[in-house]
Amino acid sequence: MSDLLINDNGRLVRQDIISQTQGYNTSERYIPIPTQSVLDIIKEVEPDYKIVGFNNANVRKADKQSFQKHAMMIEFPNANLSDGTKMNLVLFNSSDRSMSLRIMAGAIRMVCNNGMIWADSIMQEERIRHTNKDWQHTIYDLMNNFEKSQIKAKETIEAMQNKYMSYSDENRFAERVAEELINPNITGSLIDPRQLTVAQRPEDTGKNLWHNFNKLQEYLSNGGLDRIIEKTEEDEDGQSSLITTISKTHKITNESKRIDLNKKLHTMAMEML
Repeated sequence: MSDLLINDNGRLVRQDIISQTQGYNTSERYIPIPTQSVLDIIKEVEPDYKIVGFNNANVRKADKQSFQKHAMMIEFPNANLSDGTKMNLVLFNSSDRSMSLRIMAGAIRMVCNNGMIWADSIMQEERIRHTNKDWQHTIYDLMNNFEKSQIKAKETIEAMQNKYMSYSDENRFAERVAEELINPNITGSLIDPRQLTVAQRPEDTGKNLWHNFNKLQEYLSNGGLDRIIEKTEEDEDGQSSLITTISKTHKITNESKRIDLNKKLHTMAMEML
């Protein structure tokens, strides 16, 4: 398997996947967009980019190997924003018709363990179908607007840092996240939102919106929250009793789900500015 891997800036990247020029079980209208070709355009604009994350889906059929969905995070040396945060690109692609080319930009805080980015109207997500003959123009436009997007992202972070939050503000934010983003995704149990008001890291201790956003982001991604599970059981005499157990919420490993949750969290935060 090692012959399928290359080392790019210290990261293991599947060369066979990112350089794929054929489609798997596709029609004549299908025009594969190799991830490597996208990287070549990015390098023209930002030669010193780095691949800081790469994942690919597992496949069951041997002949589908090298065509599967994959995700890549790209970092730029001069894309510093504020508070140890950088502006990155996240790219999704496939050659098996399971996904169009998707590219989105967002900010990732280097102190965070969750690897989540946030993004809103600062830079719209680009989706390019594998039938688009002129897809290169979209990538050039995206990269040419990247610097402007950095400026807007930095202004957003500074606004969040200047937004003071009282204890009641923190509690309302935590309650909304629990009710709308966490509890609907865990069946048969609930979490107490008061857990979300306690910072896991010293860097997230503070009374502004930026610190609270990062605190909640970490819980959303890494899990570890106590979830209360209640169920009714009958004994031998037919008497019902309520049984309460506690388990932990799980870490989210699906990249699309992580980004979707993070977008929703960021939208909530923007409504508080």
